[in-house]
This record gives sequence, structure tokens and C-alpha cells, in this order.
Amino acid sequence: MKFCIYNLTDALIEASIGFVESIHEEKGSDKANIRLQPGKSTTISKFRVKYVLLHGSSNLPDDPPELFRVSLPGFWAKRGASWKAVKVENEGRCPWRLYWFWPAKALVVVPRRDMASFLSELPDSLSLASLVLPGTHDTMAFYGWPISQCQSRSTPLSTQFLQGIRVIDVRLAVIPVIPVPKASNGAPGIPFPPGKMAEAQNASAETSLPTPQYKLVAYHGIYPQRTPFSTILSSIHTFLTSPAGCKETIVMSIKQEDFSVTPGTLFSRLVREEIQRSPGGFKDTDDKGNRDLGIWFLENRVPTLGEARGKCVLLSRFGIEGAEWEGGWEGMGIHPLHWPNSEKRGFVWYLKGTAIRTHDWYAIPSFLSIPEKTALSILVLQPSVPFPLTFPLVPSPEGGEEKEGGVGGYPMLNITYLSAAMFPLALPPTVAKGAGWPGFKLGFEGVNARVGRWLLEELVPDLKTFSTVKSASAPKAPENGYGAVKQAPVDDARQKKRREGLRWLRPKPTRKSCDTPLLEDALFPAALDETVLAPASRIRGWALMDYYSSEKSKALVPLLVEFNHRGRRSGEEGWP
Repeated sequence: MKFCIYNLTDALIEASIGFVESIHEEKGSDKANIRLQPGKSTTISKFRVKYVLLHGSSNLPDDPPELFRVSLPGFWAKRGASWKAVKVENEGRCPWRLYWFWPAKALVVVPRRDMASFLSELPDSLSLASLVLPGTHDTMAFYGWPISQCQSRSTPLSTQFLQGIRVIDVRLAVIPVIPVPKASNGAPGIPFPPGKMAEAQNASAETSLPTPQYKLVAYHGIYPQRTPFSTILSSIHTFLTSPAGCKETIVMSIKQEDFSVTPGTLFSRLVREEIQRSPGGFKDTDDKGNRDLGIWFLENRVPTLGEARGKCVLLSRFGIEGAEWEGGWEGMGIHPLHWPNSEKRGFVWYLKGTAIRTHDWYAIPSFLSIPEKTALSILVLQPSVPFPLTFPLVPSPEGGEEKEGGVGGYPMLNITYLSAAMFPLALPPTVAKGAGWPGFKLGFEGVNARVGRWLLEELVPDLKTFSTVKSASAPKAPENGYGAVKQAPVDDARQKKRREGLRWLRPKPTRKSCDTPLLEDALFPAALDETVLAPASRIRGWALMDYYSSEKSKALVPLLVEFNHRGRRSGEEGWP
């Protein structure tokens, strides 16, 4: 078989290829040393590779290099997605992240970046519109499985920040609480659920109870998610004032879930008052014309990274009239004036010279629409794709570059939601994580796994030739109606052998049967083939997902973050 290693780092990596199960079997074992050149792929032919040893640098000149053993996935590991993050021994000290891509039998090596502070590596001149920011849809939806829950309880908000999440989607509802005189045993007040405001006010008018008070709690639809808004604000402040997060930024989208029973002005006022009372909250302008914004960015525009470091950028999907806020909607952060419900084609809205391309199609008919949902969602992240989407989708011309200036000459910000749900055939965990064993054709991949596969193919364009499904922008390919196009399988020797007979009935290749002998010196050039890699595609935008930390998709966030360092050109997008 052909085994390929793609080195996407900027440094030369010394490695050893092993053909035995244990690295302790030195005598008589098959092992060879290779050098992985930066920006190149190294192909090793006709050998059954068991493990790879990557040689890390040592702290002292006289110390031997630290070895990181990478055990390649076996046959049964194929039952999951078409790719996976490969575990490394001593992973905490390993300077690389490794991904295994099943269709190409390839190992992709990328730099390991600190997810808790990855924005600190980027220049201040970059606009947030030119960044790839991972996010979570319905960030606080930890309860109500399988209908309302969208995130795992093992990833609270503080953990999400440390794992690279920078865009959060907070859904809130108003809970009225009537305080009553405490009894002798110190009984608390009486809570009222959403929709019971009239009862609370009537009870206050007919009795001697005080006027009801209100608090904001996380909700998803009609299902309570239990987390108070004050706790969310406290977690944001803690992260942005920590050593790891002081140079980061958080984009917080706030949406009202109980709009049918709670007046919008009341909700807007409660959000403002809660933020002002929280640690790092902003203050209104005083008599001298001074205003302390704390950790908040409240201007109605897309800021640069330098302007937003250590701050929370508000994306207000509430308060259309701008009531209860100083300056109206110009003082509520990024403020869309319209947000169509589940628009399949996506929509564009304009903000101070920026075209914001948004795709939030969530009402898919069933899990059979997962390929279509994935294909449409990822198109938004490609600046070269016209928007809103038109059907049938037309692939872009071969070698086409994205238009300078974005939509209609405006710079663009891309926002895509990778989430979808429709009862009963498209529940959130099914859509996000898939089901069964797709590697054995006994199930299907979810949106997260499909997006991860697409990101690897865009990161290493050579991998597209091994994939059975390509993006809609692939040139000279027939269209199948929803943005994914079929590609003929590669007709190589491996495919020919498979057609000749069942793989497990053919004799296993041995060292004697190989055309190229394994050399025992430092390099075996007859078995190596180095190729310069094509540049990665330019991917930009904010991507919000469900169950980002599941077993099949937990490495999705580092892949998204890596594109902040790919496709950059000096003088463009604020890049120095």
C-alpha cells in the first residue's frame, strides 16, 4: 500500500517509520529514518507501516530528541468518520497535531496551537470578518436530550473558551419571580415560569405581594437550560481577564426565546441591566460625557482584532427598535435588522460597509438531507462562491479567484450555522454526530464529520483526488442538485487489485515480495516520493456547531483555527 505523510509545518521533521508493533523490538525489526520536508508530502510505497516516531527537539543541546510515537489507526478504527485525530504519546508536549485521512491513507501533520490563546498569534490589524472563529450553536443547551440539548454537559462555557470557542450563541427567556415575606424557616420567593407574567402581575395586584421581579435564564425553545444570564457573564469576564484570555475576544450573540409572551422592550432592558451589573459591565454616559464600557464592544460595526482584544463583542438579535439602550441600535453592538427564518439560500445584510453573508438553514426535512445541509453550509465559508446561493449550484470556473472586495465591492463577513433539527427524523445529536458505522457502510456521517473531511481536503488539496464527494466549487464536474458532485474513483494499482479479488483472500505483502527492498541506512530514496504541496484554500468566517466535542468531531476546532494561518497574502485583509 501507499502511505503518505503531509508536513504542513514550517520546519523539517525527523521521523522513523516502523513496521513492527512494538518499538522495543530492536533486534530484527524493520525500521527506517526519513526526513519530512516542510510544505511537502512524503510517500512510502509497498510497506505495511505500523507506527511513526516523530523526533521532537530537546531543551538542551546534549540531550537526545524526545520521541513521539504515533500508532496508525487499524482496521476497526475505520468504523467511524472518514478522518480522525490521531493520538500521540506524551500529547501534551508534542508540538504537532496529526490527522488520519482514510480515503488517501494519509497522515496530515499541522502545528499544535494553543486553543486557549490562538488569537494572540494574529496581528491587531486583522478584521474579525477575516478570521475563522469556531463557535457553538445554542451554547448553553445542556439539557433536554435528544430534542433540546445541543452541547455536551462535559463542556461548560469555561471549557469551551479554553478549547477554542470564540463565538457563543446565547438564548434567553424572562423568568418572573415574586418575592414574598420570608417565613420563620426562611422560605424563598415563588418562581413563575415563562408565559406566566400576567398571573404574576394579577397575583401582585389582588394580594399584598410586592411587584414581581425578573431574571434572565438560558432557554432553548420552551425548554429551560437552568443557567442564569449572570453566570454566563461571569464566565466571560473570568476568561477575558485571565492570562490566557486577555488577548482574546468573544463574540456573544443574544436571542430572545420567549418573544411571544414577553415584550421586547422588557427583554431588552433586562439584558442591559444585567450586563451593567455584571463584572466588567459597561456604564451609561455620565454628566461629564465620559463612558466606561468595561469589557464590552458596543459599536454597530465589525471591529478589528486589536479593538476587540480582551473584550466581548455583542451581536444583538433582539431589540429591533433599539429601545432601552443608549444610542438605540447603534449602541447594541453588531445589530442585524432582519434575520429570515431558516432560509435555505442564505441571506445578506449590510453593516457599515461590510456585507454579512449568513446561512442558518436548520429546518431540514430529515437526516437524509445531512449531505445537502453540509454542502450549503460550507459554501458560505468560501469567499469565491456567489451569495445568496442560487439553485442549481454552478461550479466556479477552473482556477477562479475570489473577487476582491466581496459582495458588490464590499468586504464580507461569513456566518454559517452547522446545526439543524427537525422532529422526529433530524434530531440535533443525529444531525451533528451521525449514526452507526459509516466506515463500514452501516451508518452515515454527521455534519461535523463531513465538515472536518472538507476542511482537510481544503487544507491539503491533493486529498480531493481520493474523495468520492467534492465541493460544489469543483470545476468541470456534473451537478447532483445540492452542491456535492460525484467524482470517478482513482484508477490506480490498488483499485485494480481490489477488482481482481477480495482483499483478505490475497496474500499479504512481505519484504521479499516488495519490488523495492527496505534499506537499512538513514534514507531509502527508492521507496520515497516527495511532492511540493499545493497551497491551502482561503476559508473565512464564523462557524457555529452542535456537539463540537464529540468523539467524531472533537478535532474540528483546531482544523478551523488552522485556516487563520492559511491563504494569507501580504497587504490583504489587514495582513501585514
